[in-house]
Amino acid sequence: MTTKTKLKEFMDNELPIANITTALKAKKDEITELHQSGYAIHQIVKYLRITYKLATSRQTLSKFIKEEIKK
Repeated sequence: MTTKTKLKEFMDNELPIANITTALKAKKDEITELHQSGYAIHQIVKYLRITYKLATSRQTLSKFIKEEIKK
């Protein structure tokens, strides 16, 4: 595997940290529905990772929910 191929694969699978909040905002409706349905933060993190390959921490998601959803 060439360096460019490895780089492209990494960039396809990983979002820059600055884009995590943007990605979470795009999934806000799904996150809200899961949260209001009683799913735990770690379960929502798992859902985002499996469904969208969106890796985020429980702390980041918890902060997002407090700031964006519980307004």
